[in-house]
Amino acid sequence: MRRRESVLAIFLAIVPPSLFAALPPPPPKLVFASLRDGNSEIYRMNPDGTGQTRLTNNPANDTHPSIARDGRIAFASDRDGNFEIYVMTSTGTNQTRITNDPGLDSQPVWTPDGRIVFESGRNGSFDIFVMNADGTEVKRLTDAPGIDSDPAISPAGDRIVFVSDRDGNNEIYSMKVNGLEQTRLTNNTLFETRPDISHGKIVFSQSVPDNGGFIQQVTIMNADGSDQTVLTSVGANGNPAFSSNGKRIFFNSDRDLNSEIYSMTLDGQDQTRLTNNPFSDALPSALIEPDTIGVYRPTTGEWILRNPNSPALDIHVTFGGQPGDIPITGDWNGDGRTDLGIFHDGAFQLAVLTQGFPDAVRSFGTIFFGAAGDLPVAGDWDGNGIDDVGVFRRGFVPRFLLRVPQTGGTANTISFSFGQRNDLPIAGDWDGDGVATPGVMRPNPNYVGEFLLTNQFANVVSNDLFFGGPGSVPVAGNWLGGDADGIGIFNAGTWNLVADVNFLKTSLSFTFGQPGDVPVAGKWTP
Repeated sequence: MRRRESVLAIFLAIVPPSLFAALPPPPPKLVFASLRDGNSEIYRMNPDGTGQTRLTNNPANDTHPSIARDGRIAFASDRDGNFEIYVMTSTGTNQTRITNDPGLDSQPVWTPDGRIVFESGRNGSFDIFVMNADGTEVKRLTDAPGIDSDPAISPAGDRIVFVSDRDGNNEIYSMKVNGLEQTRLTNNTLFETRPDISHGKIVFSQSVPDNGGFIQQVTIMNADGSDQTVLTSVGANGNPAFSSNGKRIFFNSDRDLNSEIYSMTLDGQDQTRLTNNPFSDALPSALIEPDTIGVYRPTTGEWILRNPNSPALDIHVTFGGQPGDIPITGDWNGDGRTDLGIFHDGAFQLAVLTQGFPDAVRSFGTIFFGAAGDLPVAGDWDGNGIDDVGVFRRGFVPRFLLRVPQTGGTANTISFSFGQRNDLPIAGDWDGDGVATPGVMRPNPNYVGEFLLTNQFANVVSNDLFFGGPGSVPVAGNWLGGDADGIGIFNAGTWNLVADVNFLKTSLSFTFGQPGDVPVAGKWTP
């Protein structure tokens, strides 16, 4: 096996300093409310707790922040004598009131298309409303006896979950984004608040018995209300919110004598404190990000990764470039940012994109898996929030071999037959359950290509889609930031993307790259 390090040149594209100065800052990944300044103010920080920065600064109470995909932040404030909804930039500038009603308006959340869902008491009892980002076209979504509050919207923008006491006790409900099909999901004597929804799961605060009384704990369940599991047990824990990729949960806890922001995995493991000060930090809210695109240029080893916040500053790094190198992407360390890899003759050389601007890559190690002639795939095969590698072995009986690391440094291999020897492999979370499964694109030299996808690690086709013409190269990505991945094709610099594999609907068509490039997809920005 030849040494790979000598051929993996890593460098930065030269970017004029003036261009950096003109760029807007990237949107915050996590915002929250804090009392560390004597009253409630809005802060931003990175998902690991670094970069904590105050965004509001006034004697009133600013609370319940929510981040739009373009970086704008909506929040509630009583600075004008009554709680109203405000909007500001990602850096806290241009703070603008967008509601003006004697009834209390609070708990705004952004829809994927840039509208705002919120709760309001303007009609005598609290209900859920939706409006444009400038406060126009306010529409009431709920109108039941009692209080409807605490709205949250799915990353795909099709469902709203909320709390209602219409049946005599605070319960979690779900409805379509237009207010139809209001359905109760919980039914017990406990007290539920602050739900969030992502990737087929709902997380919420729930009062549970504790030493003869009750205490708030974070609970998770399926989107239909089944399989409820309490995730926390130490102190009072509440206000949970999913991370951008739906793999972690942010929440606040008083287990260290005052309220701090924590994160954990979906099974309640790895509970990690992110803030640490003598005052209350609470109400975390994370940015929901769709995947974006990129290309790998085999002739030079250059990766050109689209920066969704500023196409003027796409990320350029060189990694690979030897004949026979095949690009692969995945989140190798579970930080929510997609990383890079090269597959060559049974060896995966992995690299991690470094944080911030300018961008570079650093080696993440080599994994020997597969053999010469295999084609690489990557995905989260076990739902642990970290992608791993696999190969598609094109032989008389084509099969997928997927690597799944286990505790103690060993790895198991998922192996199953699927596809035909001339198929091109692809992998994604097609059904939104948090686990990636493979599929293939079957090229047709004369007609439309065919995608065959499986939701199981077995030779069972769950989706059979005809899409893409001669010369198309397949790609997968979460184009809407929703629960499930979609598919796409790249052909000589032209892209066509399908957001939902259950309904063959092209969401985007555009040009990026050039003939000979290989398409990739992911979340490139920190």
